[in-house]
Amino acid sequence: MDHALSNTEHIPKYFQHVLTQITSKKYIIKITLIFSNDCKIDSVVLFDISAYLNCIKEGIVLKQFLQSTSEKLFAANNTKLVIEYKTQALIFNNEFYL
Repeated sequence: MDHALSNTEHIPKYFQHVLTQITSKKYIIKITLIFSNDCKIDSVVLFDISAYLNCIKEGIVLKQFLQSTSEKLFAANNTKLVIEYKTQALIFNNEFYL
């Protein structure tokens, strides 16, 4: 079901005000992905603090650290993302685990 808004005249002003107060915080940061003691990847990433899950471009993570998955994931605009694998990794930044 498509919920695109083409005309906002019928939306109450108080609701529009609430929508303007909702923001997403995104930062470009340097991180280290830690898959094991022997496998660490340094990278610069766009980190979205409001995201429930983050995606990593295919080919960056070694296949030995990937697990097949049937989980479904949708983008913010409700389009389906094709997810074939998932992984477990620690995210390290400035002496803190995220």
